[in-house]
Amino acid sequence: VAHYLVGQGREWVRLRFAEPVEASAVTVYQSHNPGSLVEVRASPAGAEAWRTIWRGERYNHVHSRPPSDALTLDVGGAAGDAISSGGAISAPVQLLELQLDTTGWSDAFWSEIDAVQLTGVPLQ
Repeated sequence: VAHYLVGQGREWVRLRFAEPVEASAVTVYQSHNPGSLVEVRASPAGAEAWRTIWRGERYNHVHSRPPSDALTLDVGGAAGDAISSGGAISAPVQLLELQLDTTGWSDAFWSEIDAVQLTGVPLQ
């Protein structure tokens, strides 16, 4: 599911993973003009109770950015960790929402996400 308002401010995509895990990290592989990702939210398995686990600033205002990068977010640890450095989530995770700042996007400039990896221990 994607919310599509190119150039209007925010765009998001929601991902459902096959199995819930006790999450330790989320890696976002940005394959074109990396830097539009500004927020990652997670939801416990079986619910849609979204919690922000990472928030950052857009960093691709200059069009000469590297062609791709992988952003790894540590989401394990004690509850109450600072959101900007990777917020902790104690419940098993099966859903992620990625939010992109699309301000100024056009037919000539946009960002692409190639893959998202949710790392953690599967539930027994």
